[in-house]
Amino acid sequence: MKKVSLLMIPIVLSTFSLTPVQVKKQMNIALYQYAQVNTSVKKWEKGQLPTSKVKTDPIQKNVYTNGKLAKIKGITLSKDRKTLTLDHVNRPHDELMISQLSGDFKIIFKGTNRLRSLFVIAANKKAALTIAAKQNGTLLCDDQQDVFFGSRAARLYLRNMKSVHIENNVNMHLYHHNRDLSTLISYAYPKTGSGLQIDGTLTTSGRVYRKLDQSPAHTSQTMHYLSYGDAYNDDDTGYTLPYSLTIAPHKV
Repeated sequence: MKKVSLLMIPIVLSTFSLTPVQVKKQMNIALYQYAQVNTSVKKWEKGQLPTSKVKTDPIQKNVYTNGKLAKIKGITLSKDRKTLTLDHVNRPHDELMISQLSGDFKIIFKGTNRLRSLFVIAANKKAALTIAAKQNGTLLCDDQQDVFFGSRAARLYLRNMKSVHIENNVNMHLYHHNRDLSTLISYAYPKTGSGLQIDGTLTTSGRVYRKLDQSPAHTSQTMHYLSYGDAYNDDDTGYTLPYSLTIAPHKV
């Protein structure tokens, strides 16, 4: 009997150790710098670098992670961790990614801010994102090198939030130098969400879009893409637009 009981103890302990621990996901903000990737790919295109030496992963720099905020010029986060302000940020090769949002969040632009792209991803389909501006706040996404891989092609990438609201005072210009890398805005939201609301005017190639219609609903999300072209597609890709897009305030 003693031998049997001793054998059972490690089995019970092992089973207990496999019980998953629920850990609350925390918001994370990071910058992904593509300068070295751009340089590497350009050299490869010119035959100056072998394929095996091409860099494909950007350098990551944490802005806010594990409850700690790094000091980065022009980027501040409110004490309640619900408002991120970009004040004359000049990082044209950097993608700013905000992930694991679990509640309402606001991004404010002050002055002219240059980024490669802006990615915002929610964790639980309950977050509402607001993009606003102060002091002629502008966002320019216009990386001259324009090297992308996969979903990184999007200039504005929004995922899983119940709503996204770009206020009327925001100036935003999204641009590609390469027509083959054409996605400008890519966003998806739960069926229970209300999608993307842009109070300003979308302008491209002389055409003005005041409102975007929803593309056909998917099983779990409704998808929208703004890409190269000028027509609505019936294959669930939604509206497609040329590779330069401006979101501007309404003219009075």
